[in-house]
Amino acid sequence: MKQKFLTFAILLLTIQLYAQNTEQQGFDETSKYPLIGDWKGQWINPKRGHEVAHPNIAAQINVIDGNRYMVHILPVLYNRATLYLDVEVNEENQQLVYTKDGWSFTFSGDSCTGYGNLHGDKTWFKMSKSNFVSPTLGMPAPKNAIDLLSHNSLVQWKHDDGNENITWKLKDGVLETVSSFWNNGENRKNGLGGSIRTKQEFGDLQFHMEFRYPVEPGKTGQERGNSGLFFHGVGEIQILNSYALPGYWDEAGSIYKLHPAKVDAAGPPLYWQTYDVDLTLPRFNADGIKLSEAIVTVRLNGIIIHNQQEIKSNAGKVAIGLQDHINCLQYRNIWVIEK
Repeated sequence: MKQKFLTFAILLLTIQLYAQNTEQQGFDETSKYPLIGDWKGQWINPKRGHEVAHPNIAAQINVIDGNRYMVHILPVLYNRATLYLDVEVNEENQQLVYTKDGWSFTFSGDSCTGYGNLHGDKTWFKMSKSNFVSPTLGMPAPKNAIDLLSHNSLVQWKHDDGNENITWKLKDGVLETVSSFWNNGENRKNGLGGSIRTKQEFGDLQFHMEFRYPVEPGKTGQERGNSGLFFHGVGEIQILNSYALPGYWDEAGSIYKLHPAKVDAAGPPLYWQTYDVDLTLPRFNADGIKLSEAIVTVRLNGIIIHNQQEIKSNAGKVAIGLQDHINCLQYRNIWVIEK
């Protein structure tokens, strides 16, 4: 009995230490990183090129490491636009100031002024900070939906190994991964963390979920904001901090390593984002011969990134899963309708 009590005490202490750690993950650091995110504005009196009729200009800013920031300047957001400029700029006093190669700008507060080399002409522009809000953010669960976090409970979930004692953190309707599970053998040994999935399996469905990742300075690629939304038996829709990246087949929105997203619609860190998925499972005739593959339409932050995409599958039902990988993420407002 003493051994069991000691094991339980160690497990409880580990959970408490982790809870303290996740509070430091930085999900509410907007004031620390006020320049991160989307910016929109216009060129001022451009003299040539497409910009004469369409003088839009935009920027995407993210922290790289320490006080180093990535600055992308482009014609339009979330549309695979060719960049005007891709530079790294050091932040000083919460400002990004750059002057080089025909470009000069200052991002400060919620405004930016500067000029650029536009088709060989020095052309001024102005931009302002754009608040990132997905059009489906806060979408309430319809009456016929199953709320997967109903009554602030994880009763509808289990770990992938069948354990129904979910070790993720759930508070005030916000679900949070508990560990860097795959990189932490001690957590696995102590039964902490691990991916979760719904106990119930579903047929054709409509799904909604909201999520966000922290800033994580110094991390890149698959080490930053990494998780996954699974429809087991069909595939994984990648969750990753791929803000302002090319949108490869292993980045945010991809049907992981099968189909890249039509466009990189990943939002900036710290902001709540949305996945909306419509899934039709494969069809078989009475003799078991497959008539059609699974078909999925995916919207990331309201933007269609997969439209009626065919995926090879033999699934008759699917469990919905969330991956505990190497990063701490948060989720909320998760619901599903079985059609």
